[in-house]
Amino acid sequence: MIKVGFVGAGSRAVGGHYPVVTALQREGALRLEAICDRDPERLELAGRRFEIGRRYADHRRMLDEADLDAVYVIMPPQFSLRIVLDCLEAGKHVLVEKPPATSAANLQTMADAARRNGRVTAVGFQRRYSPVAQEVRRRVAARGPVTMCLGEFHKYKLASNPPAPGASLLLDHIDHVIHAVDFVRYMCGGEPVETHILRDRFFADWTTCYSALIRFSSGAVGALLANCTSAGRVQRFEVHGKGIGAALEMPKGTGFVAKVWEGRSAPPQEVSGETLAGARETDATATRALHRSFLEAIETGGETPTSFEECLGTMRLVEALEGAA
Repeated sequence: MIKVGFVGAGSRAVGGHYPVVTALQREGALRLEAICDRDPERLELAGRRFEIGRRYADHRRMLDEADLDAVYVIMPPQFSLRIVLDCLEAGKHVLVEKPPATSAANLQTMADAARRNGRVTAVGFQRRYSPVAQEVRRRVAARGPVTMCLGEFHKYKLASNPPAPGASLLLDHIDHVIHAVDFVRYMCGGEPVETHILRDRFFADWTTCYSALIRFSSGAVGALLANCTSAGRVQRFEVHGKGIGAALEMPKGTGFVAKVWEGRSAPPQEVSGETLAGARETDATATRALHRSFLEAIETGGETPTSFEECLGTMRLVEALEGAA
């Protein structure tokens, strides 16, 4: 059984991991041994929630005293670099929330430390692990490479606080624009080599909208539209290849549902969790697959589909979208 610790146990982002970790504990796949948070009140609340007695305010003390195989670092990337490096140098495997770092350079530093210490890493880009997304990718690839992927993420964020200093909408670990960025890059493959971007500050003094066209080294073209002055919450994608196209949507609280067109005149086929596995797909379905992948890679010595090294391309795309590359 793999023994894990949580740093940032009181973070709002832990909410998405909590039910999955609890279920994996019941199955005997892992055991949550210790938690850490600098805020005493949040640490106490998280301790009661997880029913964990080993509680720490200092991650270094947790690393010294608790017998751990892996550490989940669940917090904004502005605060996680030193913690991640300390965990890797202590010989722990590491899973981090998205986005994994504030820059490609920092993520490269983390990837180098993981390689140097022979550790498994993963980033919380769970959209990649969706069974529906995996099936769409498989079907398109069977006919040839992906030629185009369009991604959209829209919601209303003007009523909440702007991104923290040193961050941006793309580096917010609670909002999901970064998921759309990663998903487009994942479907297209390769690295961004040419970008055309509009960044707009509608109704605010910070960037609220991104409109981008990206050429990847794979030859595929990605398009990304993100508007956080809109209403509701919209997350949808299109993936196109040779004689095949798919439209994926993710209504709030559910997983992906896709329509796939193959050939010239055939009607679209619906692909959902029910059609693939007989069960409704939810966001927790993909999160569970993310955790399973991390645990299996630790046991086998393999790599995850969202390792630090693999996600460097996503961070390079973020920097291009922000005009920093």
